[in-house]
Amino acid sequence: CTAEQVQRYRHKISGPLLDRIDIHLEVPPIPIHLLRRQSQPTESSKHIRARVSQSRDMQLARNNKINAHYDNNDIEQYCQLTEPDNQLLEQAMTKLGLSMRAHQKVLKLARTIADLDNSTLIKTAHISEALSYRQLDRRTRI
Repeated sequence: CTAEQVQRYRHKISGPLLDRIDIHLEVPPIPIHLLRRQSQPTESSKHIRARVSQSRDMQLARNNKINAHYDNNDIEQYCQLTEPDNQLLEQAMTKLGLSMRAHQKVLKLARTIADLDNSTLIKTAHISEALSYRQLDRRTRI
């Protein structure tokens, strides 16, 4: 598809529908010459699986739920931010035109990223990474 056709199709997707999707980002095709290049060793699938399993166990131990199932009260209790991080999120919401539902998705995702990082606190890097996974919001609302 041409870039124009893709853009036209994306405009058909409503904001409320996008708000219900936790992560949306574009993954461009990898040039063939990069596929053949010997890359440095990456984290093995076995290790990634262990980290994800540990993160899930942390979530269930915290309040018997995984982060994706948090309601507003859970978010308020378990997704607390420092004041600078709260301001960062507010600025991003304003700049990107994010809805309250998208705000809650970002917080839950940041909590999951912090869990994967084995961090009890949600840090600036976790908020920034969670915001980076809202790429379609940027394209349709800026």
